[in-house]
Amino acid sequence: MMKDIIGSRAFLDSLYEQSVPVDIDQLFEDVRTTYDLAHIVYHATNVKGLTENGPYLRLTYSDVWVNRYTIKNYFAIDPVIEAGIRNYAPFNWDILDWTGKARRDFLGDSAKHKVGPSGMSVPIRGVNGQHAILSVTSFQAPDTWNKFLRSYIGDFQMLAQYIHQAIIQAEGVDSKEQITPLSIRERDVLTLCARGETTDEIAGQLGVKERTIRAYIESARDKLNAKNRIHAVAKAIGRGLILPP
Repeated sequence: MMKDIIGSRAFLDSLYEQSVPVDIDQLFEDVRTTYDLAHIVYHATNVKGLTENGPYLRLTYSDVWVNRYTIKNYFAIDPVIEAGIRNYAPFNWDILDWTGKARRDFLGDSAKHKVGPSGMSVPIRGVNGQHAILSVTSFQAPDTWNKFLRSYIGDFQMLAQYIHQAIIQAEGVDSKEQITPLSIRERDVLTLCARGETTDEIAGQLGVKERTIRAYIESARDKLNAKNRIHAVAKAIGRGLILPP
């Protein structure tokens, strides 16, 4: 299991240095390798240019499992889908309702097809009701996975936005109304803003000058098309770009 948080941040930085990543399959494999994941699933349900003919999927599950999932109509009982529609913040699958014979059978079937016993999802929301979700699964035991998420849930939140934008660009979709991913520093600064920290306090915590913090806030505000700092924080939370305080 990867435990190098500094290394993960270097990996995220390297992604944002790329211009237009067109090889989504390779991107998924890089993420899987870096975080020692079992699988990655991107599922768009309402994204202009992607979902006019139905949901859009990019995933690493086996074709056998995808076909079985479709034939058995697991979509109708999958609690991940249910929670992804309802939630705005990332969620660990251990909070989901797996009670009832149908869902227990589904869970057992997924284990047989090596989906992974642990997982988490990040809802992705944009303007005009746009909605997608990124899910990752792991072969780690639940207790180990929960500890892992405490360190890396922020990484997966950022990866969700990055992968969303990468797929939009790779598919040639008009992205004028799509979510623009925040950089790591922009996310960190807005997170501290959401906690009520002043510009001076944030500068002290991050070890930079106040004007640098103001620049991060301004760039985040521009990306979010927000009127001011408070509006930027509200939009970032609403779109799942940062966690609520």
